[in-house]
Amino acid sequence: MLKKLMVMVLLGTPTLSFADASSCNFISDDNSKNYCIAVAKKDASYCSFITDENRKNMCIAIVKNEPSYCGFITNSDQRNNCLGQAGS
Repeated sequence: MLKKLMVMVLLGTPTLSFADASSCNFISDDNSKNYCIAVAKKDASYCSFITDENRKNMCIAIVKNEPSYCGFITNSDQRNNCLGQAGS
């Protein structure tokens, strides 16, 4: 379970919303951990602790269900991934 959760976090997959936020505490990378908690709890306040701007914007877009934040993502693959997930 933990390995699957970490893969989903690293890929920026929002499907981990089914996961219990306590599982996120096992993730050592702070950006990944905050992303995991934000998505699991549907609480965008955790996104503000993410230092990678692309990941932060994806986090906000997905948690708030607001695809306009995807437009701030500079990496085109990540931006397209975000647009495919936010608002769906």
